[in-house]
Amino acid sequence: MHVCLSDQRIDDMRFWEKEVDDKLASLKQETDALDMYRNRLNAAIAAYEEPLRIAQLCLANRSPQRFLAHCCYRPYSVNKRCKNA
Repeated sequence: MHVCLSDQRIDDMRFWEKEVDDKLASLKQETDALDMYRNRLNAAIAAYEEPLRIAQLCLANRSPQRFLAHCCYRPYSVNKRCKNA
């Protein structure tokens, strides 16, 4: 009877060892997939850095011109309305 309990425990240990190994393999696959997605996202971010920089430069250069045009246009339109009244 003592041998049967020992064999049972050995079988239980083998079962749990296999369960842990299967879970570890599953987690390894999931980690590899997440690493792949992270690398793809980092590449996409890098691909957008230069266009973003150019767009920001364009906006920075365009904003003062629009502001000046707006400031110059507004008094002219107010003066024109006053003269027509």
